[in-house]
Amino acid sequence: MSSDARPRAGWVVVSVFVAAVLVTGCGSSGQKTSTTTSTPSSSTAVAASPPSGMEARLLGKNELAGFQSAGVSTYKTPSSWISREQGVPARQLAAERAMLNRNGFRVGMQEDLMNGGTQGVSLVEQFRSPAAARDALAFYVAEFKAPAAASFAGAYAPLKVSGIPGAVGYSLGGAAGGINIAFSDGAYYYLVGRDGDNPKAIASLIAAAQHLYHQLPQ
Repeated sequence: MSSDARPRAGWVVVSVFVAAVLVTGCGSSGQKTSTTTSTPSSSTAVAASPPSGMEARLLGKNELAGFQSAGVSTYKTPSSWISREQGVPARQLAAERAMLNRNGFRVGMQEDLMNGGTQGVSLVEQFRSPAAARDALAFYVAEFKAPAAASFAGAYAPLKVSGIPGAVGYSLGGAAGGINIAFSDGAYYYLVGRDGDNPKAIASLIAAAQHLYHQLPQ
């Protein structure tokens, strides 16, 4: 993942991992909301309520082994979603905006994850239909496969992912970059990613993606 700290939308990318994903963005006021997780100060154990709504479509605590949530942000328009992305060429941003509008982007939610100094991300975008979500998946993957993307995201290399229909796994930037797994389910596009491209990191990310897929709300 890049040294930036917040992922790009579907792009997320990693290595950009996200750099992709992890790109520190500046959401527009009034169209982005953020939440952070805090630990109760009382010594009395407090039962955590299961996530609901869109948050139920993100990874929970330690579902990507060793990673904890560093906050969740919600974006309600294509413009605010794209505003998160830094260092991305204008052509790609314009193409992404067109794709979001074409497919009826409803809302996007991004959860930043941390494991010590290692960054990760879980994100979900809602579109108007299952076909639109599949188109978004195809768009994001094609953009990162394009030769021009290597200059800002790093070299693309596929990863084999089983257990999730239509899932696409890939690394960006080699050993110094990161890894992502993207898939669509119903009218939603999902991406999970993390820094680090090695067998242990890949196995952990695949397990997290499979867990997320199998527990998605129906």
